[in-house]
Amino acid sequence: MNSKNSLKTSIGYGFFFGLLGLLLMYFSIQATDTVRVDLRHLAILFIGFYGGIPATIVTTVIIAGSRFFFGFTEAAYVAVALSLLLGGCVILLAKYAQIDSIKVKMFFGNIIGMLFVTIALYITISDEALRQEILLFYWPFGIIAGLLAVKVFIDMQEANRLFHFYKESAEVDFLTGLNNVRQFDYYLNIFTTRFKEKHESLSILVIDIDHFKKVNDTYGHDAGDEVLKQLGAILNETSRDMDIVSRNGGEEFSILLPNCRLTQATAVGERIRKRVENNTFVLPDNQPLHITVSIGASSLTKQDVVIKDFLKRADVALYEAKESGRNKLCIAQ
Repeated sequence: MNSKNSLKTSIGYGFFFGLLGLLLMYFSIQATDTVRVDLRHLAILFIGFYGGIPATIVTTVIIAGSRFFFGFTEAAYVAVALSLLLGGCVILLAKYAQIDSIKVKMFFGNIIGMLFVTIALYITISDEALRQEILLFYWPFGIIAGLLAVKVFIDMQEANRLFHFYKESAEVDFLTGLNNVRQFDYYLNIFTTRFKEKHESLSILVIDIDHFKKVNDTYGHDAGDEVLKQLGAILNETSRDMDIVSRNGGEEFSILLPNCRLTQATAVGERIRKRVENNTFVLPDNQPLHITVSIGASSLTKQDVVIKDFLKRADVALYEAKESGRNKLCIAQ
């Protein structure tokens, strides 16, 4: 996700938790004609740890400003000031507090929020008996609610972690970090649709490591895995930013080059071939190794009845590169 989309998402979270704060305010306890007691601080606390600084600012501003919906009173001004102060404290606590446990941070954040509510009650309620009665009920309830909020937060974090883990596992090759076959097919469908509808050119490079079995047999599979990872990094560095680099299985890789004619794809392929040839791969035992790759290049044409025709030509070109001596790039005719 780029920074622009990330900011938009963060602000979206801010609005959502701002509305949650409004809901908590709506279901508040009317202590006096002007004083309301609620748990709106939990919305600020939650977003401070879940959504980051922009989201916390949005939530805090929504909650603070919305307090005036219930009247422009002294209690409202006090609540607004303390809400803004709490937002700042939560940001500092979430980002800068030297506490490793998020549970502990959130617990202290809840206590701070409840202290602010207590301060507001001392400022706005002069009746000592009423104030003590409210606090006697509010503090146990607030602590329990805060602990439940922490539990929900931890569960959401774990669910989010698992979602991203499974999503990445479905899209990314576990060894190299490149796109896997599933993602290759996904992008291939997108680019071929563009070719048909917008007449955008599309080329492909199919790359295979020469004598890779010998690497595994001589140095072991750990060494082979390390070569694959380092080659994946080279392919990422050498290809264009818009290209889709994938590991299609074993020692075979591919690069989809959107909006790229065959001559341009050939230039990219040659750059990759030379880079690999001149690169020193480092095995797990720090032993240096030199390898080469063979490459087949092809471009999608109007004569291709199905996508497989386009891919098959690249495979044929790769086979030609292998059969004619390896460490070369061949173009599908």
